[in-house]
Amino acid sequence: IDGSYHGAVIDYLPAEGKEPGWPRLADMDGRLALHRVDLRLFAERATMLPQPGLPIELKGIEARIANLERDSVLEVQGHTAAKADAYLALVRHSPLGKMLDGLLDEARATGEWEVPLAMSLPLVDGRDGAVKGEVRFSGGEFQPMPEMPAFRRLSGALAFTETDIQAADLKGEFLGGPVAVGGGVGGGAKGLA
Repeated sequence: IDGSYHGAVIDYLPAEGKEPGWPRLADMDGRLALHRVDLRLFAERATMLPQPGLPIELKGIEARIANLERDSVLEVQGHTAAKADAYLALVRHSPLGKMLDGLLDEARATGEWEVPLAMSLPLVDGRDGAVKGEVRFSGGEFQPMPEMPAFRRLSGALAFTETDIQAADLKGEFLGGPVAVGGGVGGGAKGLA
C-alpha cells in the first residue's frame, strides 16, 4: 500500500497516568507506504506542541516501524526549528526530561533553535527509548539553572543523547567576556570545560 496523506495526526505515545507522553505530531502532509509488516512514513512538514503556544515545526520527517507484528520500534528522524522555550517545554513535558535525569528542568533560554533529531521508541514500552540530536544556537541566551549566570550570544551546538550532552564548537559570552565550551555531561563524560 502506498499513498499520500494530508492533515494527519499521530499520537504515538500519549501520557499514561502520571507518566508524561511524547507530544503528538499534527498537521502532517506526506506519503505512507506499507509493505507486509514494514511501515514507512515520509512527511514534508508537521507540528509538535509540547505546551500550548509553543509549537515546534518539523520538516523532512522519516519514520519507520520495520516490523509491525513483533517487537515494534518506531524510528524517527527529521529537522526541527522553534523558539528555545518550545524545546525546554518538550524536555519538561515528555519522557526526555527523565532520560536526561532532570538536567534541564530549571533551564531558561531565548532565541531560535534548530534541532536535527533522531528517536528510537519501542512501542511496547516507549519510556525506554533512545534519542540523538543537536541543538544549534545562533544567538540568544541559555541559563542551565537559576543560580548560574546565563550564556549570551551563543553559537555552535550542544549534541545530546538520552544519557549525555556534549559541547560542539560552542562559543558565546559568559560573565561579560568571551567563552568557548568543550566536553560533556553524563554518560561517562568528564564534565564541561
